[in-house]
Amino acid sequence: MEYDVVHQVPGRVRYRIPQLAHDPELVENLQFLLGREEYVTEVRIKPFASSLVVSYQTESLSAEKVQTQLENLFKIADLVFPKEVQKKP
Repeated sequence: MEYDVVHQVPGRVRYRIPQLAHDPELVENLQFLLGREEYVTEVRIKPFASSLVVSYQTESLSAEKVQTQLENLFKIADLVFPKEVQKKP
């Protein structure tokens, strides 16, 4: 999955992910995975703009660590996994 960091300030990062525009399953996977992370406070995805904005707690992790964590989640989200896995406990 290709992506670029468009803008970053402490507590928020915006990515451009072209695949969002034509892959609704990726949108769902990202929303699900990012929403389960304790340090993430808000997730906004705009598929038509290929935009993902993640707000996060700056006290929990450094910006570099957050970016590494997010990029690892991008790899996972790009995989297909069953809807049963997405059920919240």
